Amino acid sequence: MKKSLLILLSVTLVYGLWSCEEEIFEDPLTTKKNIEVVWRTVVHPDSSTYETLRYFFSDNYVVVGVPAVDPHEVPNGVMVLDRKTGKMKSSWTDHWDLISSPPGLYLYDLWVGGPMNDYMVTNDGFRLCGYSVSSGNKLWDKLYSPFYAGRRISIVGNHAYVPITPVSPHSLTWFKLSRFDLITGQKEDLFTLEAEYENYKFFISPPTSYVTNNQDVLLIGLINHLNFDTFHGIVWTYCYNLTQRKMEWIRKDFTEDIEQALVIPTVVQDRIVVHLMRGVACLDLETGATHWIKDKIRISLNLTDVLCEDGRVYCKTDDGIVYCWDLLTGTELWKQDKYKFHSNERSNFQIYQDKLLFNAYYEGRNHLICLSTSTGKVLWIDDEILRNPMGRILIDKQKGYLYGSDYPDIFCIDLNKSN
Repeated sequence: MKKSLLILLSVTLVYGLWSCEEEIFEDPLTTKKNIEVVWRTVVHPDSSTYETLRYFFSDNYVVVGVPAVDPHEVPNGVMVLDRKTGKMKSSWTDHWDLISSPPGLYLYDLWVGGPMNDYMVTNDGFRLCGYSVSSGNKLWDKLYSPFYAGRRISIVGNHAYVPITPVSPHSLTWFKLSRFDLITGQKEDLFTLEAEYENYKFFISPPTSYVTNNQDVLLIGLINHLNFDTFHGIVWTYCYNLTQRKMEWIRKDFTEDIEQALVIPTVVQDRIVVHLMRGVACLDLETGATHWIKDKIRISLNLTDVLCEDGRVYCKTDDGIVYCWDLLTGTELWKQDKYKFHSNERSNFQIYQDKLLFNAYYEGRNHLICLSTSTGKVLWIDDEILRNPMGRILIDKQKGYLYGSDYPDIFCIDLNKSN
C-alpha cells in the first residue's frame, strides 16, 4: 500500500513538473478568433479576381481602387462604400466599373485628395482622369499622347502630380514632372531632367510635400537609374521648391547598387525616409545629407511599405522580420523575428492605440496580425473569421474601424469589439 502510494505521488509530482514546464514555455502567439465584422461587401458578384490599391477616406465613405488582374476579361473599378454600412454610394452604383476607357487598360494608380478629400484621379499610363467622389461625375479626361506617364501618381494640395516620359516606363533621354489641377485638369510642366548615365534607363517618382517655416512648398521625390544588362541601379533624391519654382537640391551619392526605389518617400519633421529595395535611408530635408541608412536587408518595393509614425520607422523584410527604428537616430528599438510574417503584395502598416496592424502570410494562409508598437510582441493573429486578408488596410482612428480586402469582399471590422 505504501509502495503504491509512493508510486502515485511520484507520477503526480513528475506530471505536475511537466505541466508547469509546458505552461512556462508555451508558445506566446495568441490566436484571436472573435473578430467583430461590421460588414462585408462583394466586389464582383461572379467572384472575379481583383487587386486593391490604397484606401482613402472621403467624407463618410471609404474609397479604394480595385484594378482587374486581367482587364481584358474583368473591368477595373472603384468602390465608394459607406464607412458604417458598406453600402455603395448611390452616385457610383451605375458606373463604378467604368473608370478605365477604353477597356483592357490596366489601372495603375488611384488617389483621392484636394478640398474635402472630394477629388479622385486615376492613371492607366495613357490618360489621367479626374472625378468628384461625392457626385460620381467625371470632371476631366487628359491623354498623355504622344508621351506616356509613369505608373505612380500623387496628390499634393489641389493638384495631381505625374511623371511623364517619351517612352514607357523607363527613358533613355528625359523625364519631366507635370501637375494637373484637380478641378479643371489644367496641366503645368514643372521641371525636366535629362539622362546622365550611358546605357542606364531612368524614371522619376511623383513627389510628397513639405511646407517650410517661411511657407515655401517643397516637393520631394526619387530618381532611379537602371542598367538592365548589368543589373545595377542608382537612386537619387530630389527636392524642388514649388513656391520659388527652382530645384533646391538633388542628392546623388547617398546610396549605390540599389536596384529601385518605387515608393514615394515619406517626410516627417525634418527627415526624409526612403524605402529602397535593399534598405531604408533617412536623409536631411534641408540638404539631403544622410542621417542613417539600414542596408543589406531585402524589402521588395511591391510588398509592405515602410511606415513612419510617432517618431518611429517600421519596416518588414521579405523574410518576415519586423523592425522598429528611432526616426532621428536609426537606433533599433526592437525586432520581431521569432515568427516569420511574410509580406503580402501591396501591403502596409497601420497603427491604432499602440498596436501595429498588417496583413501577412503565416503558416499556410494570409492573416491580419497585431504587434505591440512598444515591444514588437505579437498580441494576436486572426483565425477563421477572415478567410484571406490581403493588401493594404486603413483604420478610422476615431471609430476604431479597420478596412481591408478579404477576397471576394471589402470588409470592415471593429477593433474595439474584437477581443
